[in-house]
Amino acid sequence: MSELQKFGTSPDLRHLKAMTTSFGIVQHAVGSEPDRNFGYSIDDCARALITCSWYSKLFNDEDLSKLEEINYSFLEQAYIGPESFHNFYSYEEKPLDERGSDDSYGRTFWAIAETMTNSSNAELRKSASQLWGRLNPAIYLSGIYLRSKSYITLGLCAANDRDNCSIWADQLVNMFKNNSSKSWQWFEPSLHYCNAIPIYALARAAELTGKKEYLEIAEKSFSWLNEVSHIGNVPAPIGQNGWYHHSGDKAIYDQQPVDAAKMALAASELYKITKKDIYLQTALSWMDWYEGNNINKLSVINPETGGIYDGLTQTGINTNQGAESTITYLLAYLSLSRLSE
Repeated sequence: MSELQKFGTSPDLRHLKAMTTSFGIVQHAVGSEPDRNFGYSIDDCARALITCSWYSKLFNDEDLSKLEEINYSFLEQAYIGPESFHNFYSYEEKPLDERGSDDSYGRTFWAIAETMTNSSNAELRKSASQLWGRLNPAIYLSGIYLRSKSYITLGLCAANDRDNCSIWADQLVNMFKNNSSKSWQWFEPSLHYCNAIPIYALARAAELTGKKEYLEIAEKSFSWLNEVSHIGNVPAPIGQNGWYHHSGDKAIYDQQPVDAAKMALAASELYKITKKDIYLQTALSWMDWYEGNNINKLSVINPETGGIYDGLTQTGINTNQGAESTITYLLAYLSLSRLSE
C-alpha cells in the first residue's frame, strides 16, 4: 500500500494554472508557454472541469475554485443547443466552428455531470444541474463512435442515472460482441487514441448498475488491451504514428500521455470494484510510465513546471506541454488519490 500512499498528497497544479486564462485553458503549448495560435478547445476545458471537481473532494486549494468557474463558464458559453457545443475558440475568444465533434459533446456531457454531482461549489452544482437538464444526447445513441458513447455513459454514471446508463452501456457491449474475436478482444477493428475509455465506462456502469456483463467485458477487454500495450514488461501505448489495425502492424511511436492516463483510470476503477491486486499494480505501473518506465527510459514529467511532455517520439521526447497531457495525468493521479483515502 506504500506505493499508493504517495497519491495521498496533492498533485502539482502549477502548469494547469499557468495554462489557464480568464477564458479557459489554452489548448497547446510551445515548451511550457501557452500557444496562442491554437486558442482553446472544449475538450480540454471539460477535462479541466472534471479535474477540479475531483480535486475539490480530496484536497484544498483556494485557487482551484477560480479555475473551476472559468472552465465551467467556457462550457456554458460554448453551448449551442441540446445536442451541440462549439469545440474550438480562438485566443481572441471567438468560436471557430459551427458545432463540435461527437467526442467533444460526450466529454462535455460527462464534465457537466461531474460538476453537478461532485463540485464543492454549490452555485456551480446548481448551474450545472440546470444545464444538464437542457442536454439531449439521444441523437448520438445510434451513432458509430465508440468514444462519444463511452463519455456519455460516464456522464450518466456521474449523474447516478442507472436506467439511461444501462441503455448506453448496452451499446458498448454490442460493439464489443460485434467486433471481438478470440485474438482481437476489442470494441472496434482498430486501436486509436484514448483506447481504455470504453473499459473505464463499462467498469463505472457495472459499479452503478450491478450488471455483471459490464464488468466481465471490462475485465476481458482490459486484459487484452494491456497485453498489446506492452513491449516486454514495459508499458507502451499504441502510437499515433499509424495506430494499430486488426491484422496490421502496431505503431510504436508517437506514444501519448493521454493513453497512459486512460489505462491508469481503467485499472484503478477495476481495482476499486474487484479489489484484485493485479489492477492496482497495473495502475501504478502505468503511472510509472510517466516517470521513465517506458521504452525510451525517459521521464515525461517536467519538475520545473509541473507539466507533462506531449509524448514519446522515436528520437526522445516531444517537449511541448499541452493541456491534454497535463490534465489527463492529473485525472489519473486523482483516481489513485481516491483509492488512497
